[in-house]
Amino acid sequence: MELKEIEKIKETKGETLGISLKEDLECIMEKEGEEGLKKLEKELENYGYSLKYKEIKKYSFYPLALEFLILAVSKEIFNWKDEDIRELGKRDAKFSFVLKLMLKYFISVKKAISVANEYWRKYYTVGKLIPGKVDEKERFAELMLIDFPGHPNFCRLLEGFFWQIGSFIVEKENLKVKEIECPFKGGNCHRFQITW
Repeated sequence: MELKEIEKIKETKGETLGISLKEDLECIMEKEGEEGLKKLEKELENYGYSLKYKEIKKYSFYPLALEFLILAVSKEIFNWKDEDIRELGKRDAKFSFVLKLMLKYFISVKKAISVANEYWRKYYTVGKLIPGKVDEKERFAELMLIDFPGHPNFCRLLEGFFWQIGSFIVEKENLKVKEIECPFKGGNCHRFQITW
């Protein structure tokens, strides 16, 4: 990975809850095995972060840069494609304790999107999820993430994460989640379109 990209990631403002990092690493371990996790931890150390899965405290905050770096390094050392990152997002949603609690109470896309930011703030100190258009008859919804530094790999992770959440609420046969606006492509926010 280029030094320029690493330095840019390290400058990322904000924090993420340890449980978010732990969920990412659990998913990576499930996909790449314990040896893959050790390889990732060693590579992170080479970039100046001594992060060990077993030492992460679930309810402590860590630099958001770590989450972006985990994704970037994983993509590089495991030769992942964007679809692998989306799959990681889906797995994260399956493992998520907070998400499981949330989904007990929501039976509609509109309701889930209306409270998305409340749950976002449990994980991240930056960014805000704002509901966009929702039309359950037309099977269409939008969700915008503003004031969030982001990283292109994290955008793919969110596509997978939001897909998995949607699959708990609507039929997944025709479910699609796509980022249709992104600051990395000249947009003003991260805008996700959900159709089913």
